[in-house]
Amino acid sequence: MEKTYTIFGDSIAKGIVLQDDKILLAHKNTIQYIEEYYNVKINNQSKYGLSLKRLLEKNVIENYLSNLDNSKQNFVFFCLGGNDADFDWKAVGDTPDLEHTMRTPLKEFSFLLNETINKLQSHNVKVILSTIMPIHSQLYFDNVISKIANSENVKEFLQNDLTNIHRVQECYNNEIVKTALKNNCLLLDVRTPMMMTKDYIKYFCEDGIHPNENGYKYLSQLYIKEIDDMKQDLMLNTTTTTHNTTNNENTEMQKIFNLSLPIKEKLTNNNFQSDTNMYTNINLKQGEQIK
Repeated sequence: MEKTYTIFGDSIAKGIVLQDDKILLAHKNTIQYIEEYYNVKINNQSKYGLSLKRLLEKNVIENYLSNLDNSKQNFVFFCLGGNDADFDWKAVGDTPDLEHTMRTPLKEFSFLLNETINKLQSHNVKVILSTIMPIHSQLYFDNVISKIANSENVKEFLQNDLTNIHRVQECYNNEIVKTALKNNCLLLDVRTPMMMTKDYIKYFCEDGIHPNENGYKYLSQLYIKEIDDMKQDLMLNTTTTTHNTTNNENTEMQKIFNLSLPIKEKLTNNNFQSDTNMYTNINLKQGEQIK
């Protein structure tokens, strides 16, 4: 049976990087690495600033279902949640003494995610969820929040505890995990290995949200390891016969990721230097935020 793969994601799935306050597209994003590795076409519908709530407000799922070819096995990946978990920091900075909710309140996010999955599954679409790429609270506060809002007032709202930023995000990530279990969805967990990487800060852009060029390569490796564990469920064929953590796998990864060293060693090389020529400028609508 012919298969289709579609992803609805935010700017991380799109491949956004931030360099010197410029918002750019990485030379190659995680989805492109995965496409090349598995020799498969993925319809990447990821958008800058996309949240689950915004996805539904724009009737994206309804449009997807209206064009669905039921003669094929259809898969949908969701890489969302980070934008839903964010605050309107300008409003927080203006009125820190008021109660502020996330852009999509947690209970609403959980309800919408379950409802969306059920709708897709009712059309025999197989749904795959991804955990959220972790945020680096200090970098995000220093290089994003403080530039758009009154930083002292934001600190007051957070009770001088910046870990509130990533702890809120963790709550949304937990909802994704619980929802996957509840609805029998496949789950790609890239958050855990990223969080277990002691020096994971080196994979971030200065905004503390988006991976840098090395970060997208590393994130791709994490996704591929997760996908390899469930490739039969995803009806994927790998480009090599062996995909354990062996020299055979490293050889193929070197080819796909254009690395001369095993990927883990290459990606932990502190001599990596970003090259602005590797990025492509993109135009953003006024008022869109880095996410």
